[in-house]
Formats: sequence, C-alpha cells, structure tokens
Amino acid sequence: MQSIALTMGARHIDRIIPNADDLLRQYRNDTGFYYLDYQPITPADKVVPEDLAVTLLVNSQAGWRAFRSLEEYGKTIELAHLPKKPLEHTSPEERKQIAALIAKMAQLPGFAASIATKVLHKKRPISFLFWITKPSLVHI
Repeated sequence: MQSIALTMGARHIDRIIPNADDLLRQYRNDTGFYYLDYQPITPADKVVPEDLAVTLLVNSQAGWRAFRSLEEYGKTIELAHLPKKPLEHTSPEERKQIAALIAKMAQLPGFAASIATKVLHKKRPISFLFWITKPSLVHI
C-alpha cells in the first residue's frame, strides 16, 4: 500500500508531511482527539470547576488554584452573551468581547491564557476554534 504525502504551503514555503494517512489513523488514539470528541455535561452558559478536567487531555497545567478560582469567580464569567457562530463570522465588537473574556479568565489565580482558552473552547467550540498552548501574542 502506498502512503499519502500531504503538501502544505500554497507553493510559497511548502512543507511536506510524509505518511499523512498514518498520522491521521494514529490521531484517533491521541489525547487531542479525545479532547475534541468529548461532549461536556456541565452547563453550556456557566463555567464550573469541573470544566477544567477535559483540559488535562491537552497538556493543561490546571491545578488547585484554577479549581478554586472557578469555585469563587465562576459565577462572574458571563457566557450567555457570547456569539454562537464561527469566529470568522463574528463582528469586530464580538471578537473584542471574546478577547475580553479570555483576558478576564487569564487573570484569575491559577489561570493563564492557555487554560482559559481550553475551557472556553469546550463551552463554545464553534466560536473558539483555537486554544493557546504556549505563551504567545494572539490577535483576535
């Protein structure tokens, strides 16, 4: 059987991924797949300490401080007014609202942008098509 090579880069800076079909099959056993496949049983418009659990599948460094923060401040995190549409279809004002919520959560004890975006992604996967995995500057 012949392997499939995937070429990305739009002919500018091409990157070839050999054996792409093998990587895709392996992904089904990766914790990232389990994270994306998991459907939360927590309320969709509230953030609760239990929402931290699924983030552990994608190398979240969530600890007891983050848990305590959601116990104490979870009620102040408003999700009901967040857009329920793909990020690319949001207005500049809606993107500012999303960015402000990420910033608010990232300032909680035990949190950072990486944990905040992972928790929010599970609440609104269609609006939060990303999560931050390492320190970086994100422009929304």
